[in-house]
Amino acid sequence: MAESDGSQTVTRAQTLIEGILIVLGALFFASIAVIAIQGTAVDAGIFDAESTGSQLLGTVVQFLAFGIVVFWYLRTTDRWETLKLGVPTARQWGIVIAGTIGLLGAQIGLTVVLDTIGISTGANRAVTAGLGNPDYFLAMIVISILLVGPAEELLFRGVVQTRLRETWGAWPAILLATVIFGVIHLPAIVGDTGQQWATIALITLLGVVLGYLYERTQNVVVPALVHGVHNAVIFGLQYLSAIGVA
Repeated sequence: MAESDGSQTVTRAQTLIEGILIVLGALFFASIAVIAIQGTAVDAGIFDAESTGSQLLGTVVQFLAFGIVVFWYLRTTDRWETLKLGVPTARQWGIVIAGTIGLLGAQIGLTVVLDTIGISTGANRAVTAGLGNPDYFLAMIVISILLVGPAEELLFRGVVQTRLRETWGAWPAILLATVIFGVIHLPAIVGDTGQQWATIALITLLGVVLGYLYERTQNVVVPALVHGVHNAVIFGLQYLSAIGVA
């Protein structure tokens, strides 16, 4: 029994390391791709280095790169059957709607709680990049739904959470994948150290909802839609604020 427990511990450690390496590999590949393609666009005179167009191009390239890494991993390991993906059923569409409302409500509620106890959160660079430029927020609404939600959910839920579930079980896999999901957002948070980690804690808690939705529906399209629409709503509110409506 002790030998079996030790073997299981090693296997769990291996899958956790594998999951972390997949994410780090995706981040590294995306960084290289963004630098190369943004640099080419700037050198060709298509965009100025600090322009909105260059920022949006970098975002598009980053999440396309995530998708490429997911494709490479599944092809290399021949694990296509582990990715649960399909057209949502009528019931799953209902879960998408409820999940989106729940995720937005949870974010508002948790933010209020943090403010009440005197803890402030930081700002996401994806939001601050568009300050003073409403068109940026409009573009990010589309990018969130078509790229950000799908790419992050394919990576963190479709690949990492699925892999961890094989040795850790459902809830530990959800929690571990979500912690990784939260921590990798740290460089994108503007603020002091306390604000950054408060925001990471908030993102992590919201990520648990996405992980649960994948586990419940066994369809990565569901959390991808919830994630994408949630982000789109945030950018939509920023757009309304930028044009003086809200």
